[in-house]
Amino acid sequence: MRLTELRTIANEIISSNGINANVEAVKKLSKFYQQITADKNNFDIAADNEKYVAGGQALSTYHAAVCTDDYLRTCYFIKGVYKAIITLQLDFPNRPIKIIYAGSGPFATLLLPLLPLLSEKAVEAIILDINSSSVSSVKKLIALLNLNQYRISVVQTDATTYQKPEGWEIDLFVTETMHYGLTAEPQVSITKNFLPQLLPHTILIPNQIHIDLVYTFFGKEPFIKFNQHPLETTKLQDESSRNHVDRLFSIDKNATELLNNHQIQTKYYPVPDDLSIYPDLTVFTEINIFEDLTLKTAESVLTNPYCITSFYHLKAHREFQLIYDYSETPKWAISLRN
Repeated sequence: MRLTELRTIANEIISSNGINANVEAVKKLSKFYQQITADKNNFDIAADNEKYVAGGQALSTYHAAVCTDDYLRTCYFIKGVYKAIITLQLDFPNRPIKIIYAGSGPFATLLLPLLPLLSEKAVEAIILDINSSSVSSVKKLIALLNLNQYRISVVQTDATTYQKPEGWEIDLFVTETMHYGLTAEPQVSITKNFLPQLLPHTILIPNQIHIDLVYTFFGKEPFIKFNQHPLETTKLQDESSRNHVDRLFSIDKNATELLNNHQIQTKYYPVPDDLSIYPDLTVFTEINIFEDLTLKTAESVLTNPYCITSFYHLKAHREFQLIYDYSETPKWAISLRN
């Protein structure tokens, strides 16, 4: 019964078309997870057990569970993972697709719902999370949903240092461990750790994370929250109130050189003279998950604009440089020149 319900929900997510349908399908998935994990004797979903690793804050089990209610994020990532698996099956029809999913949270939301849509031998997966309660939850969900016949390993580990098993070739690597502006969480450190472990054919999800420099009036920018419909924020966007200055960098499979150390430094930019229209220095995030699946400004908590500072604080200087440092908790800093 539960497996049939999950299969129905997964099919609805995959086939949903349009923002309203996307949102409604994910709401059903969120409700399903809430109901199935309501037994507190078996599931500790409320655990407040965030951990800090070299590269950011790994979310607590509770906050990782809440992420399901970032509706378009959940929908687009599930669709992207499914489309990637189908693409890889066309390239490698005679063997299982090998997947590593880093930072699963308690629901393994980006993979577990897809298993009922796939044959038992279609995939082999290693699911990673640093929190014991999240790992325990995923294992219990696999058992409760009668998914034990699938070749899934669930491992408690730090994904910023984890090394794949020897001889294990990764076809699909999935990690969604980020915050807006690539701050706080260890997405970049996890990606940096895994890039040398990927093969030329490996699909990375998200495929690309673009970070752009934008001058804007930050107080007028949209900002989405969990459980909020994306149309409530995206309709507020006004392109005329922004000055898209430059693409600072992109995180993708070709970012190996970019991530040689734990800092990314931009070139220097002039401090603008007129601050009346664009008084704030911000970074915007755009996430291409796979193929045509892209999260744009404020369509997800992940793509909310991030204000670094007001230009009024920089008026005494001629130029500024941005420094993205992810050696510990990822953050942005400014270097100034007179």
